[in-house]
Amino acid sequence: MYSLARARTTRTVIALPSGRFLLGALTPEQATEQIFPQARIGNGPGHDARTRGFVLSSAQAAAANSGMFTTAYMPGAAPCGSAVSMVKPALLSTTSGLALKFAPQAFAAGPIVGGIVLAVAGIAKLFSVIFAHHAKAMAREQSTLCAAVPAANQSLELIDQAVAGGQATPADGIAALDSVVSGFRQAVSGIIKGADPTSSGECNAACENLSELRAYVLLKQSQYRDLAAAQTVSVPGTIATALASGNLSSLLPWAAAGLGLWLVLKEA
Repeated sequence: MYSLARARTTRTVIALPSGRFLLGALTPEQATEQIFPQARIGNGPGHDARTRGFVLSSAQAAAANSGMFTTAYMPGAAPCGSAVSMVKPALLSTTSGLALKFAPQAFAAGPIVGGIVLAVAGIAKLFSVIFAHHAKAMAREQSTLCAAVPAANQSLELIDQAVAGGQATPADGIAALDSVVSGFRQAVSGIIKGADPTSSGECNAACENLSELRAYVLLKQSQYRDLAAAQTVSVPGTIATALASGNLSSLLPWAAAGLGLWLVLKEA
């Protein structure tokens, strides 16, 4: 008796006529290479393959839209413990702009903090507002990273939410991500040792976390640039212009891309 088996198929990534791809300009490995090149791996803590693996994991998290550049130093995880609860605030659109709403929480550092609504001067200020709130709630009971890491993760998620929901443009998102990196660097300035894993000397936990955050942001910004490029391309407008001018040759790249996409979907 004969059995029929479906032929093995492969998927092809189709490039737009602009030359940009739909899956982001950078891969996790490419982003990691810009932060911590494979050739620069050393032997000591903060400079070894383990550290590069953390940086790569952060870039992979950005590609997967996880909203978290690291799971270390989060509430409930060692060494932060569960004494401090830092629930992600909600991003609100008000008549005067954006605002963050912090739910009522109980902190070991003090009495119950009521629901707070703080105005945000654009998404570029998200990290500074969230970090200030978390750091105050902790009242020095935990390390700086136990406030800075959750603030960064929550900022990354809220920025992505704002861009995806149309509350901010991709350009706004790119600038806001830069602000998260600079804000995180300033927040850990009192404890960080070393600039990055490729520099000489010590690279402690804050140094490693900063490098992980930079890799996450680098890849995410490449996604936002692709999104911005896609938004500037108007297919109906391109077709209308070509028909009006009689220059149909300008439509050939779009026809080729459409045919390629059809063939891929047909084989899938």
